[in-house]
Amino acid sequence: MVGAGDNRDLTKPEDFIEQRRVLVRGWAAVLAVVEQAYDPTYDPNDQSQWPILGLNPQMIQDPDQRAAEWALVAANDEKVKRASYYHDLRIIDGLAQSSLKAQLAFFRRRAPKGTDADFATLDGIVKDAGLSDALRAKIDLLFSPPPPRSDGYTAEGS
Repeated sequence: MVGAGDNRDLTKPEDFIEQRRVLVRGWAAVLAVVEQAYDPTYDPNDQSQWPILGLNPQMIQDPDQRAAEWALVAANDEKVKRASYYHDLRIIDGLAQSSLKAQLAFFRRRAPKGTDADFATLDGIVKDAGLSDALRAKIDLLFSPPPPRSDGYTAEGS
């Protein structure tokens, strides 16, 4: 995709547009997998889902109470796994979204003069990937050029 081959200047608008569509299609597929990996029943802010520190059933003399404590340890181990999974997934999600943002910014800087913004098609690609409306809206913002600065400076230096 970006940086493939020796020609980093995509001079023909149709080549540029197709490369950008391929980029968005690829990242939309990745983000769809990431988004579907989230468990909607897991709330990282719910303290009842947080692991408990310091469980030690070996110190309990009563066998019934010790067995109950071992059950708590097993449930706690599941909480640790779930919290770790959620943490790792958020990191992957952030990296994927950051990568898409950086690559679209690169494409925006390299856009040949007269290249269509192609918003409807790019939005359609994101929609077809099955992303949530919230993520789709966030990605759609990346398709637009940044607003002009009041001092007249542009990223292209004009």
